[in-house]
Amino acid sequence: MVLTEKFELHLLHKLAMFLHPKLKSLKLLADQGEVMSVHSKARHLVKELEKKHERPLQPGPSSVGPLAKRTCPAPAADHLSDVEDSSDDTALPEDGVTAYIEFKTPKGDPFDVSLWWKEHAKIFPNLAVIVRNVLTIPASSAASERDFSSAGFVIQERRTQLKPGTVDDILFLHSNLR
Repeated sequence: MVLTEKFELHLLHKLAMFLHPKLKSLKLLADQGEVMSVHSKARHLVKELEKKHERPLQPGPSSVGPLAKRTCPAPAADHLSDVEDSSDDTALPEDGVTAYIEFKTPKGDPFDVSLWWKEHAKIFPNLAVIVRNVLTIPASSAASERDFSSAGFVIQERRTQLKPGTVDDILFLHSNLR
């Protein structure tokens, strides 16, 4: 496959997939060894975070009871089945990663990852901090500056007659074929 030849999935990519509540089962990964590697990396990051704060971040007092389910518009017949939680109301496991893995995510198409983590940050405080580090866009202009620099090399006095589509194609190839 051409994509796998040009793009290598790193552990950070797999961790980002794990931190998406709808993809946390990691069914897209090839073998169980990769899944265990992602889980251990998540646990390692949680332990590092706890060491940094010298104590584990505990779930807030409002997370003792079950959260109210947000419902999405659905056909009347499927309305309850989409939000119904089949889990019992037992306490969450000690390990925040295990608790996250076992946490039931309601089904529904319109899903906002950042909103979900904002609503569940009190239940999974350590993972919520990790999510902010892994899933957010870095505030760096290095990539865009590199692209503008490349554009400056492509559009010179000798090449002012290039059509905009040709310039776009050259810049696309330059940034993707490194």
